Amino acid sequence: SQQPFFLMATSHDPHRPFGGGKATRPLEERAGSSRIFKPEEVRLPPILPDLPGVRKEFADYCTSVRRLDDMVGAVLDELASAKRVEDTIVIFLADHGMPFPGAKFNCYPDSLRTPLIVRWPGNVAHGAIDQTHMISTVDLQPTILEALRLPPTKVSDGRSFLPILRGEKQVNRGVVFGQFYHIHGGDALPMYSVLTRQSAYVFNPWSDGTRRFARLTSGAFKAMQQEAKKDPAMAARVKHLQLRSVEELYNLSNDPSCLANILDNPKSNQQLNHLRGLLREWMVQVESPALDAFDKRERKEVLERFVQSYRERARKEVEELKPYEKANG
Repeated sequence: SQQPFFLMATSHDPHRPFGGGKATRPLEERAGSSRIFKPEEVRLPPILPDLPGVRKEFADYCTSVRRLDDMVGAVLDELASAKRVEDTIVIFLADHGMPFPGAKFNCYPDSLRTPLIVRWPGNVAHGAIDQTHMISTVDLQPTILEALRLPPTKVSDGRSFLPILRGEKQVNRGVVFGQFYHIHGGDALPMYSVLTRQSAYVFNPWSDGTRRFARLTSGAFKAMQQEAKKDPAMAARVKHLQLRSVEELYNLSNDPSCLANILDNPKSNQQLNHLRGLLREWMVQVESPALDAFDKRERKEVLERFVQSYRERARKEVEELKPYEKANG
């Protein structure tokens, strides 16, 4: 119709069953991927150990990512055939990190650092990569409104990064905040983090030394558990992924995958206090229900009271959605 439009094209990839797996629900992709990856040819990210079981599942994941690529190509081809390439902003992004231990369902850098590609002929330089500024998905709304020359909303959690898209610099772009909010399925275990280019601080109010993180059922994690039976280092990694600790601190300069918690290192105290302060400021700003628990994080009874109230609220919200889901299939 050649009218202004908005299209959001989403894919089930790269969720399980990964490319090549058997689809069992209506929303799952059924087309074949244009390429099937083999375990021996994939390059594992540093967060994952090099084990046969891990390689196999990661190869299937890469096949699923390739099928997502195929879908993106089909959408872009349609845009080109409609002759709307030059006046359309295309944004490709993911909502969280890959579904492997220590990434998805968490607030680590590998949980929050996701693809963000913007194509906007005449405004975004072809092939430009920004590795300096830190932005968050809450910044998308004000950015899109400014790009379209529409007035901003009265209240917004983010701010426009339009200058960055145009190759300019933007101040105060060195920190992002993350929170894992409950979803359908599994337990409601709240987490919060603050990330800078050099450091990551994570707050896990649910961690009590015995409560286990439930979302660890992948083939990769099972392979890690098997290896843990004979490898003490792997056993320690598995234990951490299951139990966590109330606070975690990482030096991203030499540990970008957050494998070594340096919270108890006295040399990190200044860094720790700085990040704690940033997270608290953010909690105040967004009126986080976790603020009191954060301020009293050394008191187990306060943390437990918060987690139980958080779980109850999550349960109620899930129940409230059931009639809508039933009515809409």
